[in-house]
Amino acid sequence: MLEFLAPAPEAAAAQLIRQWKHDEGDAELSMVRAAALAVDEDYRVRVPWWDGIDLNAGNVRRSVDGRLTLVDVFCMDGAALFGQILQDAAVVRRLIPETQCRHVLEIPYLARESSPAELHALQEAWAR
Repeated sequence: MLEFLAPAPEAAAAQLIRQWKHDEGDAELSMVRAAALAVDEDYRVRVPWWDGIDLNAGNVRRSVDGRLTLVDVFCMDGAALFGQILQDAAVVRRLIPETQCRHVLEIPYLARESSPAELHALQEAWAR
């Protein structure tokens, strides 16, 4: 999907984020915000390593027709999750059903913050 979305201009992204934070956007933005807040509230209770809503300028994109679009607004505490995988991956498997953690090593934080050696160690720990 990202190949069809360009980064939003900085001022436009900042304005959308401001509207989100103060619930001052249009009806569509308010609906998305309300839905996201409901998901966040639910997941904070039942998803280990949940880290909430991650609304930053990089998550505001512009579609080909000029509309602003929000992507990837939820996040997990990647550092803590990956630390647990390295320490004992069985804990992660016990707390998160297999069907919900099949992409656990594909969290963008991992690719941004890890060296090739760290990635290899995580893959090995997860495979055990």
